[in-house]
Amino acid sequence: MPAVCQQPFEVSTTEVPGGRTPRLLQCPSSEPTYRYLHYFDLFVRKNTFNTWYPSYDTDIRKLLGTEPESPLVQAVLAVGALESSKSSATSPIDVSYHRSDSRYALMSYSGSMAALRDAINLPGVPSRIQVLWTTLLLGLFELMHDSTGSGWVKHMVHGTSRAMEAAGPVLFRSGLGRGFFLQARMFEVCRAVVFNESTFLTTPGWVALSSESWTGNGSWEWSPLDGLLDAISMCSKLCVQSGNLLDNLDQLGAVKVSELANDLALEGHRLRHTLEMWRVMNSEILDTAMNLGACVGSSRIVDHTGLLANAFFAAISIYLSGVYDYSITLWRNWDILVPTLSKEDVQCHVHTILSSVSLAMERTNISHLLYLFPLRVAGARCVDDWQRNQVRTLLRRVGTNFVVARAFETELNMLWGHK
Repeated sequence: MPAVCQQPFEVSTTEVPGGRTPRLLQCPSSEPTYRYLHYFDLFVRKNTFNTWYPSYDTDIRKLLGTEPESPLVQAVLAVGALESSKSSATSPIDVSYHRSDSRYALMSYSGSMAALRDAINLPGVPSRIQVLWTTLLLGLFELMHDSTGSGWVKHMVHGTSRAMEAAGPVLFRSGLGRGFFLQARMFEVCRAVVFNESTFLTTPGWVALSSESWTGNGSWEWSPLDGLLDAISMCSKLCVQSGNLLDNLDQLGAVKVSELANDLALEGHRLRHTLEMWRVMNSEILDTAMNLGACVGSSRIVDHTGLLANAFFAAISIYLSGVYDYSITLWRNWDILVPTLSKEDVQCHVHTILSSVSLAMERTNISHLLYLFPLRVAGARCVDDWQRNQVRTLLRRVGTNFVVARAFETELNMLWGHK
């Protein structure tokens, strides 16, 4: 089917794009801790990772209240101080804070790392959820501070992902564990697809946990994007399997190659069908998002989720085609039909990504960090300078808060220079 173009812990609530989220009553104070908690709250308000689930700030506050001496406190202060430093760097009123904020951020980051190493050797302290939130926030700090992205990979792969996998899906079925899973899954899925790596989310126990969102007690939390994330995880797994086949052709006999190649092609067709069925089931939400997203004053939560879903659907549609596109000669020589897209459909998806990401940046509080995956995919398929400039502009907007976007722009500039 062709693509379709188109007191520091006291809180109150305030209406922001995407729903009601908690905020601090206290204005920035000269006392560093209060100021940085305030700026952490501001960071949360403009960095939603799951628009259908209550703010993760709520869960973190619960943890801070029950275990105030944990490494999580330092991680929260590190992110808050770094957010403050970014704000003060562009504000004449707050410029005097910039250097001290940056220093405090790095000290809190180091303190959290040291406290985490010490604490995990103590039985039962901190809790697993404390450890998970700490590693996730430290990873976010790296994305804001380190333009290479290597620090984030360290925390996400060797910290959050491994800790989640080791804990097992049971921990994430309810309560604070459930809240963490709904936020962290987005990072894990994006990590897998951006780096062409497999993820534990495709194993049976984790697939079952995800499906509980559709039918279990937590079904009220489910959004259309959740079903798409499941498909994206499977596409990253397919990409890894395809790469393994191509890397080992010389070691495999012709019969085995044919068997594996046909299996990979069938899985690709199955995933293409899954994606198209998802699009049909959610067409109203996707179309409404694009139509209403550009309207000033629109604040329906479905619009925000729909804009991100449009970008992710277009990106994974191109990504799935790319599993085969870049080795299409081999697939043709094997006489195997694979689920690639036409150049016209690819360009239609690129247009959708650029349009939906631009609208989402203007009209929602969805974290700009989530746009790196679709922008990287769109950038690889740009065909003219206008598209390339659009991708650059959007990546630089992401880079205002998350300097890791520079690495994506650098990589794309190298790619474009060879075309």
